[in-house]
Amino acid sequence: MFKANEVGHVLLAIVVFGLVVSFESLFRTDFSVGFLAFLWALLLGAVVILVNVVTKKVVAYILDSEVELKTWTWQRYWYHERSYLKKPMPLGFILPLILSIITLGYVKFLAFLEYDMYASKSRASKRIGHVRYSELTETHVGAVGGFGILANLVLSLVAYFLGFGEVARLSMYYAFANILPLGKLDGVKIFFGSRVAWFVLAIVSAIGLVLSLSVV
Repeated sequence: MFKANEVGHVLLAIVVFGLVVSFESLFRTDFSVGFLAFLWALLLGAVVILVNVVTKKVVAYILDSEVELKTWTWQRYWYHERSYLKKPMPLGFILPLILSIITLGYVKFLAFLEYDMYASKSRASKRIGHVRYSELTETHVGAVGGFGILANLVLSLVAYFLGFGEVARLSMYYAFANILPLGKLDGVKIFFGSRVAWFVLAIVSAIGLVLSLSVV
């Protein structure tokens, strides 16, 4: 299900998740306490991120397609065709850490991964009349990201009612950060796939974020 390079990107995302979530403990307490907080944050990150990416893989499989996960990057800085950086900047690694440093760990921006979607060989071989079935529309691409966000919202709700408040809160943070229409994050793909779906998920994520900050 996961390619070797995808595993590396997902593991990096989990590590950065752990650093961001445990940032205050790492730098405001003694080493042993901070390290334990980091390990615990890694476990939470693995749960939150894997729920999202596995859901994307499953939905893509149902659509006879494949999803390739990678670190969220930034390369185009203006609208001109020549307005590109020579090499993509790994924003999914840099931005969350910078925000943690600037805010002393108060802002936990949990957006690390982006994805590309391709038709699988089985899909490419299908035809409907004279038209190939292999074409993937923006709706297909957005659906994968949308179900990933939905999986995190469901995880947050279930975790809350089961008494796992921290999992609920962090899963909601992750959903909210990734629904934002920035760069190549899920939110952009969902927006172009279905503005109605994006609006609904964005509203639910925003309400959940407010509730998690005040209740969880």
